[in-house]
Amino acid sequence: MLGDDGELWTYDPTTHDFALVTASLGCAGGSLFSMAIGRDGIAYLMFINGDIQAIDVNDPTSCVDPGYATGQPGFGLFGMGFASNSALDPCDKLYAHTWNGIGGFSQGPDAGRLGRMDADELVLTEIGLIDYNGGELTGTGDGRLFAFAGAPAQIIEYDKDTAEVIATDSLAMNLTNAFAFAFYGGDFILFTESDGDPSYSNVTRFDHDGDGSLTTVVTQAPIRVVGAAVSTCAPLVAAP
Repeated sequence: MLGDDGELWTYDPTTHDFALVTASLGCAGGSLFSMAIGRDGIAYLMFINGDIQAIDVNDPTSCVDPGYATGQPGFGLFGMGFASNSALDPCDKLYAHTWNGIGGFSQGPDAGRLGRMDADELVLTEIGLIDYNGGELTGTGDGRLFAFAGAPAQIIEYDKDTAEVIATDSLAMNLTNAFAFAFYGGDFILFTESDGDPSYSNVTRFDHDGDGSLTTVVTQAPIRVVGAAVSTCAPLVAAP
């Protein structure tokens, strides 16, 4: 996960421990907006200016320019995440969930767009219109794609080929100025600004494949999380 100052951290969803990987990524580009990571350990970082740079999480102090041309196809800023092609095809693609950059994150008919690109070619194509302006994405190893978006906040499962909504879970919480999430073991781990101090994040667990409970597991993380990512290698169900 990413902190406000360009720090890279890890979070263990089984122990709720945070650990600093590096205090400086060595990236130019200003403030960070979103993050996604592929099965190969390459993380893609979107900056507030719309540029994307890449790091190897095993050597995170060296940023490289992967060659993404900003603004295609009319996408500006977007939340992003990888999802496998299917349960039988672990190859993954990067998905994009637009935000128009105006005001807060909102919801309404055709308010946003969902896109997809191959991380090798970095050519972004639009899949279809969606009803959420601003959202983060996470995917699974069996080919599912989810968004954390909406007003109030929801978990939305999208059809990766049509952008149609498959299912929606309403959450008793709201998005904040900085937010992120990731899938792990049947749960969604949600990072939003802390009620006590918005310069830090709290961590909430949504039991998606169980009783649907929403539990605050960390009341104040050591950072304000502006981006979180998990590869599609993450387990689909909790350990026994």
